[in-house]
Amino acid sequence: MPAAPSEGKAIICIYRIGGVVGSASHDHLYVNGVYLGTLLNSEYAWTEVDPGTVVVAGMAKMYYGPSIIMSSAAAVNQTRGQSERIRVQAEAGKTYYMKWTSGMFGSDIKVKLMNPDAGAKEMSKLHPTKPADTGEGKGDNTNPPK
Repeated sequence: MPAAPSEGKAIICIYRIGGVVGSASHDHLYVNGVYLGTLLNSEYAWTEVDPGTVVVAGMAKMYYGPSIIMSSAAAVNQTRGQSERIRVQAEAGKTYYMKWTSGMFGSDIKVKLMNPDAGAKEMSKLHPTKPADTGEGKGDNTNPPK
């Protein structure tokens, strides 16, 4: 990630610290309708955007590994498709840090705008996500749902 945004741009950083609660859930992230990546525990994703309204959306997924057990909350989340997680007014030259959290079984997913110093500190301990990695071994999911 660059130290500062390009001329006339802002940076949007979305990160997720590691944790047990909600660890099986992940979001396919979209910024202004463009696929950004899949956010798993201890990962972050970032992109440059034009100034103005920025909408971060996610499509909730659950990773079950070899298990096929799914809660009703997780099943409902997966049928919803893309959901807006947060909307901000980005200013050129600024970096915005957004912390992703989830409740049990992928329920109650929230993205919170963080203080830049606190967000940068938390994110510095994480690693970048792989854009085509869904955590499910199913290959490239870069096309947003229709």
